[in-house]
Amino acid sequence: MQPGLKEQYQIAIPNDKAATYRVVTLILAGINAAAFAWLYFTEPNPSNRNFALLGTLLGFTALGFYIAKIYANRVQSFRIEVAFFLLALIWFMTGNGWLGLPLIIFGAFGWIVNQPTVILFDASGIRYPSFPVKHFEWKEVDFVILKDGILTIELKNNRNLQFTLAKTVADEIP
Repeated sequence: MQPGLKEQYQIAIPNDKAATYRVVTLILAGINAAAFAWLYFTEPNPSNRNFALLGTLLGFTALGFYIAKIYANRVQSFRIEVAFFLLALIWFMTGNGWLGLPLIIFGAFGWIVNQPTVILFDASGIRYPSFPVKHFEWKEVDFVILKDGILTIELKNNRNLQFTLAKTVADEIP
């Protein structure tokens, strides 16, 4: 190995799915909060009304925190997926498991989608952060180029992966 080279490199790539996920999450959180509010006013069973009130409060609070996280850059540690899991539990408690199950699935996918997307280069090859994670051995790779903030990975099967890196990420790479 040449002097000054690292054993491995990690390069953060942009997450293309994050913007779509944010919009869908915002809509889903709003629909859930409104549905719990509707249930609160229409449910004759007092036990379910209490759960509906809890769901309404949790739903609107989670929606407020999520909006603050996205648009005001506040409460960055807030994970709306946790609120989705709790709201799903409340849906199950009200006897509406068919509404809770999609929330659990969406929350799990959201947890996966919002993970940092980092390509790892090491002696064994390239680890690409897809679902499931892909590993390309060096014998499968034709070339890798980083030029002008654009990372290009060309595979021998003519598959081409190309990413525009953030300026701060591109400047950190030697």
